[in-house]
Amino acid sequence: MHAHRIATITAFALAAHASTAAAQPRDASDDHARFSGGRLVAEILAGAVVGSAVAYGTYESLCDGHDCLGAGLAGFGANFAVTPLAVWGVGRWMGGDGTLGMTYLGASTALAPFSAPGSPDESPSDTIDRINVEFAISTLLLPVTSSLFFELSSHVRWKEAHPDAAFAIAPVRDRHGATTGAIAELSFSF
Repeated sequence: MHAHRIATITAFALAAHASTAAAQPRDASDDHARFSGGRLVAEILAGAVVGSAVAYGTYESLCDGHDCLGAGLAGFGANFAVTPLAVWGVGRWMGGDGTLGMTYLGASTALAPFSAPGSPDESPSDTIDRINVEFAISTLLLPVTSSLFFELSSHVRWKEAHPDAAFAIAPVRDRHGATTGAIAELSFSF
């Protein structure tokens, strides 16, 4: 029960930080929004620690020791919900300007291992083993992909404010002005 309280307190603290951080405008000329490897590492570590703590707390509070499949799924769901929020909060706190939506979009790419189909003649125990491996891979990828997408969106926003940068990632827009992709640019003068 103690782990459940810690997970709940962590989730509420992150949600409170998210609501205050979203309300604070950023200065477009601020160079902190540019891609930062150090910030990326901090985001990955924070996302992994917070997400794992929430997942473990959820699992431990729901598992009765007999059938823990539902507890495991709830723990992974809590991890998926909280990790991108932790990545975004740490990234914003460290001066990044990435968006929460792009951070969650990055989290969704961590679900790719679940797209691997099983063999048609797979036994139930082989299916459970395959799903366990898919869960493990997704859990490892979750803070990494969330952080990469946060940094990408932060850098794209920085590039829009600094069009004369030597190397940058620029948004590709369709005729309606919607962002449809990104392109890397390298510019120099002789």
